[in-house]
Amino acid sequence: MIYGQGTVNETPTSTDDLIFESGLFRKLNALNYQPMTCDGLPEYQIQDKEGIVFEVNFTEEEIWRRNPTNGKPEPEEADLTSETLSILISLRDRGELNPCAWN
Repeated sequence: MIYGQGTVNETPTSTDDLIFESGLFRKLNALNYQPMTCDGLPEYQIQDKEGIVFEVNFTEEEIWRRNPTNGKPEPEEADLTSETLSILISLRDRGELNPCAWN
């Protein structure tokens, strides 16, 4: 799992630094989420320090957010921005995202 909320003026030398520098979790939480529409399956996931799970579908450029600690166990869906997609692709390419396994 990867944690971070983002700070200013840091050089991304590690995964945590990339997440801090980019403000990834702030950006993901700011997306326009709607109730889940089941437009595909998540391919990778990442979790923030508050326990919110983000599931990413790179093929459809979508993300689902599950927030069980806030009483919202059902996922919400949003389209990824080019910026958030780019950050997530960097993390995936580094092997830092957890792949989702489907049987």
